[in-house]
Amino acid sequence: MLSSTALRGVMVGLVLMLSACQGAPRDGANAPLEERRAQLPSPAPAKSIPPMRYQQVALKEIAPGVEWAQYKGQEKGHPVFVNVVSVDPRDPRYRVMVAPAEGPGPTRRESTRQIAKRQSAIAGINGSYFHFNNSHDGRPIGLVKVFGEVLSEPRGDRPALGVAPDGTAFFGMPRRLTSAEQKAQLAKALLPTPAPESEPRWRQWLKNLSGAPKPAKAAPEPKRAPTLNEPWDDAPFALEGGPLLVQAGELKLSAGFDGYIMKAREPRTAVGLMPDGKLLLVTVDGRVPGHSKGIALAELAQFFLELGATEALNWDGGGSTTMMVKGDLVSRVSTGWCRPVSNALLIVPNAPEPETP
Repeated sequence: MLSSTALRGVMVGLVLMLSACQGAPRDGANAPLEERRAQLPSPAPAKSIPPMRYQQVALKEIAPGVEWAQYKGQEKGHPVFVNVVSVDPRDPRYRVMVAPAEGPGPTRRESTRQIAKRQSAIAGINGSYFHFNNSHDGRPIGLVKVFGEVLSEPRGDRPALGVAPDGTAFFGMPRRLTSAEQKAQLAKALLPTPAPESEPRWRQWLKNLSGAPKPAKAAPEPKRAPTLNEPWDDAPFALEGGPLLVQAGELKLSAGFDGYIMKAREPRTAVGLMPDGKLLLVTVDGRVPGHSKGIALAELAQFFLELGATEALNWDGGGSTTMMVKGDLVSRVSTGWCRPVSNALLIVPNAPEPETP
């Protein structure tokens, strides 16, 4: 039989054990729902948008769903003025298209104003690089694709903007397929497709009795060998440029361009893509004392990040930089006149579909 002292010790031990069990953390299986939720790892934080260093000084809807904004800021003590037009390229009311110049002579150069006017554009900016003041004057450099026709071949080492058949804008590196790749792609396209299920014989018999003419079989569309890597081969519009400024929401300056292009404060033309699929057409004024000095490409990339863009691409700038809005030149051109260029990116109204009677 336990003495009173031993009995007291046993009871104290039991109390300590019980309190220890109650205070011990529960395992995941037995914990209440609220505690199990708290134990789950937190989702990775979304990439934060840097604070805006530029002040928006104007905002106007120039067509339903198409906005034109203007920004003022400073870079290293120099004034910078930016024009931004935003549009959803999938909006059926509009078409985002590449338009080539149709100037006289072998150069075939026109100002962005002339190109935009001919297409009745809502807005537009100058496009890709081109040969300037040499024997190839006016010829574009890199991929230019208009209504599915390749007007200029891709270099294979520079990024481009593409517009898919449904209007979706995308960025990437287009290149021409090798002969072997073209043959392989064509062979794949020529593989027979499974025949659709034929209707029951009794239904065919009834149709034959009715005397209704049998529908003529449509001639199969001829297959062609693709010339560009996907998705560029299917894109109706594409325009090459560079360097890349933003990729997957991160500042990304692609290689292949000299230091002057990268670091000089110059007028700039660029395009960007927002997370919701909207396309940004951007020009930065430059070489205009007291108004806008211009911008270096790393600073331009930072501006796109501040707008929230996930992708951005630089195009031809300097004296070529031009933005047209509703027929008006809204960028300040340092030369006082619009340089003739090789092509432009335009937002044009789609023709309304005819009403069914």
